[in-house]
Amino acid sequence: MPTIPALLLLGQLAHCILANTENPLRYKNQSSITFALVGPYSFFPSIVTNGALVIGGYDSINVTEMSDLDTWSETSWWYFNQLAATLAINRINRDPTILPNTTIQIKRFDTECGGRKHSASACAIQMALDVGEHHKDVVAAVGEFHSSSTIFSGQIFGHFQTPLCGATQSNPRLFNKNKYPYFFESDSSIQSADAYSLVLKSWNVKRVAILSQFEVYYENSYMSSFVKSLRKRDIIVVAALRRIMKLSINHIVDTLTKANSKYIIFYADPNEGATFYLSLARIQKLVGPEYVWMSVNPIYFPSNGADEWGPKYYEASRGVTLVYFGDPIQATTYSVDLANKIVADVQEFQAPWGASFDRDTLYNYFNYFQMTDCTNVLAAGIDKISKEKYTGVTQMLESPDFRADLSFKGFQNTGYRGFGGDPFTLTNSGDVASPGTLYSFNGSAYDSMTAFGFTSMDQTKVIYFEGKGPKFFDGTSTPPPDGSNVVELHFSSAQQAVIYCLLIFGSLVSGVFLCVVFKFRTENPIRTGGPTYLVFIGLGAILSFLSNLLYLGDESVLKNRARLCMQISAFAIAASASIVKNWKLESICFSKVKLRRGKWTEVYWMLAFAVMVCIDQILLLVLVITSKPMMKKSLLPDASILYVCVEGRSVHGTNMRYAIVAYNLILLLLTFRGAYTTLKISPTHSEWSMLLTNSMLWTVGVLLLPSADSLQTSLDARMREAVLIWICSIVPLGMQLTKRGLELYQLHFHDFARKLVVSHSSSSSKETRALHQPTMPLKQVQVRIRTLILFDVICALKVGLVQSKWHQGAIAIMKVRQNTYLQFFPMKKDLESSSKAYPFMPSTLNPRRIESRLIILKLMKGEVRLEFLSDEAANQFHSGILVTTIDSK
Repeated sequence: MPTIPALLLLGQLAHCILANTENPLRYKNQSSITFALVGPYSFFPSIVTNGALVIGGYDSINVTEMSDLDTWSETSWWYFNQLAATLAINRINRDPTILPNTTIQIKRFDTECGGRKHSASACAIQMALDVGEHHKDVVAAVGEFHSSSTIFSGQIFGHFQTPLCGATQSNPRLFNKNKYPYFFESDSSIQSADAYSLVLKSWNVKRVAILSQFEVYYENSYMSSFVKSLRKRDIIVVAALRRIMKLSINHIVDTLTKANSKYIIFYADPNEGATFYLSLARIQKLVGPEYVWMSVNPIYFPSNGADEWGPKYYEASRGVTLVYFGDPIQATTYSVDLANKIVADVQEFQAPWGASFDRDTLYNYFNYFQMTDCTNVLAAGIDKISKEKYTGVTQMLESPDFRADLSFKGFQNTGYRGFGGDPFTLTNSGDVASPGTLYSFNGSAYDSMTAFGFTSMDQTKVIYFEGKGPKFFDGTSTPPPDGSNVVELHFSSAQQAVIYCLLIFGSLVSGVFLCVVFKFRTENPIRTGGPTYLVFIGLGAILSFLSNLLYLGDESVLKNRARLCMQISAFAIAASASIVKNWKLESICFSKVKLRRGKWTEVYWMLAFAVMVCIDQILLLVLVITSKPMMKKSLLPDASILYVCVEGRSVHGTNMRYAIVAYNLILLLLTFRGAYTTLKISPTHSEWSMLLTNSMLWTVGVLLLPSADSLQTSLDARMREAVLIWICSIVPLGMQLTKRGLELYQLHFHDFARKLVVSHSSSSSKETRALHQPTMPLKQVQVRIRTLILFDVICALKVGLVQSKWHQGAIAIMKVRQNTYLQFFPMKKDLESSSKAYPFMPSTLNPRRIESRLIILKLMKGEVRLEFLSDEAANQFHSGILVTTIDSK
């Protein structure tokens, strides 16, 4: 028996041994960091919060109730998701190899405003602000719940430079690293879309339909990433129905039958999706050997559905295909051992409540392993950063700029070996890079599935397991036809010929018009119309004619955008040229003050024109950048299909479309205003009737053209649109060409001047003819005078097709050198007499001087017809009684 001194000596020896044996865990308390677990904690009735921070009630949650799978709900789903993060942190705190000098503390934050009725987005914003402003010790966050709320809280966490790892989000917007540099996820999202499109491509599928319980084409929806991935692999979405749970089964069946789509991508709640699928199977529609369903989410067929769906209801599930990421079948030996340890931790936790989950339960019912990955990646990343850029966590926390190192890039390659990958890596968009496992239901039981292959990590290859392959509804491995034998419609030869003829004819008219304008640009008919503006009207018409070429061939986003821009630009150019030209004319004629030379120069008017056109071009450019156009196929009653380009749901793109419509309506209204304000201007210059006709034609065109968001259901509709655009371009151009051509014809080819003045010399005479209405023989008057004055005469000026009002007065015909001038003296008080004489001979017409509204002349069949108020006045003219000689040197 040992003595007391011997025992004391043995105790001292043991104390020395223990004192010299280091316990690595004792260094864990040197520093601490805090992880925030964020989610809907107010789902639990016992929870007490202060702001968003959970301060009590967590330990009172009924674990037995949460473990009951028969009452599975979002509440139990979130409980075990956050439990995964909790137990992962406990494991990290017991692991001396990661964060060896640091303990992770936990703070829980509620994202549901304490259970009060507020929007999820508003509550998420409030929570993220609370964390960022009042809890500076939080260096990382795990969780969140809804994608729709994470797009707000994720930006706020990014503002405070706090990394957020999610395990349940699927919104593609979150993977825009310019807006969300501090967000990443552990459950594949973008990768999932690429995997599904890759599998379809490997089966040589070219056309699919999408049925979604949620949004499809909305730019921030989960399914929009599927649409983009399918398009990237040249797979056409021939039908896409959203919110299908609110649609009738018959409507869905009719739509997909017309689309003749045999492959259906299905996105719905697991339980509601199963009910929807079994409803179709019961009426034997869209389910069978010729159809292949690919479900994005798991489908939870009921375990006791025989009473409602029949004794072998689960046989209808044959061939339904799914792609799982982070699937246990892809696990390495390391991740299998890790999973066993984690499952043991969960079972140890559940033991006091008499529950026990196995690995499949945690994988199928919860995002347990994804939340575990999130927590471990955050810890591994912070550990790596603190060692590579600092001397430890303590020194890292002391640095004022350490949070700048915590963006998602710091967690891309941490070396962590997990479930989403071994090693776990992130793509450049913050999505987990992971292979997808391919499963199909075999129909032997309600939950019986068979794994038959997987996708490569980069989603470029499909690899089947040895001796296995896909099993479709008929039990074979041969993919059924995708229905692509449907005829794709194009313009017939006759329709193409019509479009080419319209283009050629319109181009010829435009070319003739531009040549006339250039050739006679200094002549009065062209000068009064503004040569520069006439050129732009012609160019706008040519641009419109060329846009019709883009109706030929297969429709594409590029052709649709180019055609839209060309047509709107053509209208803007033509309308702006007409508006500025008439605005200029209005300013000259109605200005109350004499315009100074150079004030309204052509440069300023052209600048106004350029600004109007540039505004339109800027709006079009922004529309092209912000809109989300995509190709779809319009399904016709005869089962044929037609490519159409439709606008995606983009808030900015929609706003820009409204802006462009509003701006062009303003231009249209300004053309109407121009027609009204120039009504009282001399017909020599006013084009009010032409402008009014053009404005009304453009208005009718706008009303008849289909909406930009509507689907044209036939080639005839597209043909009608092309013809309507052509008419709206050729009519204004033709009116301008006709008006200018007639004026030039009268100016250059009529010989009315020769009939008025025959000759003049030192011994010559002046021959003047006047016809009494209706007919009266003219007496030739031989005069040696310079001026002939006629009283009691009514006259009017007729230029082209436009004639002024009749006026009463006296006319003086004067001969000065080689030119003959005509001056009118009105007799009414409201008419002012002219102080200048104006040239009358066509060969000496001065366009600048002929603009006065007081010079009135009637041209009829190349003759000057003077109509008198009385026979006496006519006789006086013929006898020369009123002839006065004015001595002129």
